Amino acid sequence: MGRIIGIDLGTTNSVASYWSRRRPKAILNTNNSPLTPSMVALDQGIRYVGEDAKDRRYKGSRNVIYSVKRFIGRDYDDPKTKEALEKMSYQGRKAENGEVEIEMGESFYSPIEISAMILDNLRKDAEQVLGENVTHAVITVPAYFNQRQKNATREAGQLAGLKVLRIINEPTASALSFGLEENLTEPQHILVYDFGGGTFDVSILLVSNGNFDVMNIEGDNFLGGDDFDNLIIDKMFEQLEKETGEDYSQDASIKNILKGRAEELKIKLSREDKYRIVEAGFAKTKRNTPLNLDYTLTRAGFEKIIADKVKHSIEITKRALEKESLSPSDIDRVLLVGGTTRIPLIRERLTEMFQNKIEVDVDPMQCVALGAAIQTAIPIEWVCASCGNVNEGTEESCRSCKHPQDEIDDDAPMIICEICGKKNRQGRLVCWSCNATIGAVIEGVIDHNQQHSEDAVIRIGDIISKNLCVEVEKKDLDDKNRSLAVIIREGTPYPTHKNLRKELYTSIAGREWFRVPIYEVEQLEMGSDKWEHVGVVINDEIPAGTPAETPVIVEMGIDADGILTVLSYLKKMKAETLVSKKFQFGSGETLKSKVEASHLENLGFSRFRILVCIEEVEIKKHLNVDQVREGKKIIDEIDEVLESKSALRAKPMSERAELFINEFPVPVNELFWSIYLSNQDEISASERSEMNRLKLQMEKEAAHGDYDQANDYLNQIRVLNEELWAKLPSNLLKDWRG
Repeated sequence: MGRIIGIDLGTTNSVASYWSRRRPKAILNTNNSPLTPSMVALDQGIRYVGEDAKDRRYKGSRNVIYSVKRFIGRDYDDPKTKEALEKMSYQGRKAENGEVEIEMGESFYSPIEISAMILDNLRKDAEQVLGENVTHAVITVPAYFNQRQKNATREAGQLAGLKVLRIINEPTASALSFGLEENLTEPQHILVYDFGGGTFDVSILLVSNGNFDVMNIEGDNFLGGDDFDNLIIDKMFEQLEKETGEDYSQDASIKNILKGRAEELKIKLSREDKYRIVEAGFAKTKRNTPLNLDYTLTRAGFEKIIADKVKHSIEITKRALEKESLSPSDIDRVLLVGGTTRIPLIRERLTEMFQNKIEVDVDPMQCVALGAAIQTAIPIEWVCASCGNVNEGTEESCRSCKHPQDEIDDDAPMIICEICGKKNRQGRLVCWSCNATIGAVIEGVIDHNQQHSEDAVIRIGDIISKNLCVEVEKKDLDDKNRSLAVIIREGTPYPTHKNLRKELYTSIAGREWFRVPIYEVEQLEMGSDKWEHVGVVINDEIPAGTPAETPVIVEMGIDADGILTVLSYLKKMKAETLVSKKFQFGSGETLKSKVEASHLENLGFSRFRILVCIEEVEIKKHLNVDQVREGKKIIDEIDEVLESKSALRAKPMSERAELFINEFPVPVNELFWSIYLSNQDEISASERSEMNRLKLQMEKEAAHGDYDQANDYLNQIRVLNEELWAKLPSNLLKDWRG
């Protein structure tokens, strides 16, 4: 058994903590600080993490990676992702899985890998302080993180050598750190205003007698202190351009230095009315002369440029209250979390709204990590290794087979009893040796039924922040809302205990499989460009000859870690057609297998295209002899790669095949698609006849030398191809019956 720690993996800074003497304690790093900058740098082939990486930024190193939390589990093509990347001093690109890769040195790294480097550094600092191996962790994430982001964070922990016992929301963790010692006989509404470096969350909780129930969550994953820094940096660049006549905004080295100075200004202006930054000769101008910076910003000037961002956070806070039909007067306490909450303008706006209910008793930079440490001492459900039964964390033996947990779970994390020094499995409330209380409990809670007081086990009830939906076929092309069927609505408590289900219907007769694409959405009326893709379940267990509009059940359930499980099956044939899938989105092996399969699949279709083009007479006559010969050669090479089943060979071979196809004369590709589409079952005889007519007319006009008229028919073929594509079935389910 190894030790367990709590970790706040922050955008700007990260903090690790542990449970000791029934209290959470922050772990000091090698610089004797609880705060470790969430930064990684590469300098002359040596990797630096934390404060050492931050030092490289001040020295103008180009290979400094920061604020990577903004990109973890996000698609590269998301407009918000691209906008955020443009503000960074480093470069990103689209990874094979569609997410972001970040350039550092001569290599590219995923945000998961960069985060793992930070977590590994925290783990090593913890081991030095505790003097023991650290094997497990509870890691916090923003409340508004989606499923992919949460599980990408989990994988980062695994890459760092940690078994992630639980992923919990940052506002919930901070509420734990503020309220651990309080015995509330009456329920209180707690509002957590969490303004960090990269994200903003508002959570409303109902707290009483050790129960922490989340009522509502609102937020913005692209609103944070980083955005305030960027506003200051823009002003600095404007001044430099005005003084020198040159634009330095794309210089990575200068941007890194100014990023550090902007952070310094922001922090200083929380305590002072004016601050001046002087950097003499910190870089070279484009004329190779020293570049100097002398920049002064007043608090009033700073508040003016951040006013819209602060206003946006207040609007989100009001929205969270409105959704629960609460007013500011209904809130008993407001907890401030995150370094950005130290800005005086933010505290002024919150005081205007909530008067004297704002609490700052716990350091806003450490409270999330301290709450994570408390979670390490709260009993967590465990699976019996003997029979597989899921048991409550407080149960010392399996309810089903009666095996003691200690005897069957040697890999469980441990906490140390500070009274007798003995090691105890995580989840025990009292020491097995001396019977001293070691777990996280609320002391002296009154049991109104039995009229006596006893310690209460802390219980956390969290909720889903976004709607979990299935994409379905549209009933009416003009009815945009019918393209999503909601299975789990936002605000649903989890773990769900029992699956939520919806009856849908097959859209195609005789098809032996269907797709269940899963998305998260904030609001159902959002366009498809705002849907956040979770994953796809493909059910290929459908019997041949299944009629259209056969009822299909789709079920979803979420466990205590927020892990989503999706089941689909025919309503009257559950046992025979059941397909189940868990979405651990950060799973490297799963991702790798998907990417490899896509490479081989793409290569197989490229082979098919080339074969049709060089053998079908109506297409082949548009190719010259060399193209046909080269096509046969490429097909032989593709066959060799497909036989080897090597994804490493498939990717470059697929790229080569696509380049070859793209060099075909203009008519070739349209003629290929006309043949391909005409052979689909869904295309009618009259549509095939019309396609053949257009092709004959095109060839006739080309033979007579009237190429303008031939091109006109080619365009008509292209239009018809697009119309026929739209007719092909999507293999989605329907949420209505005809």
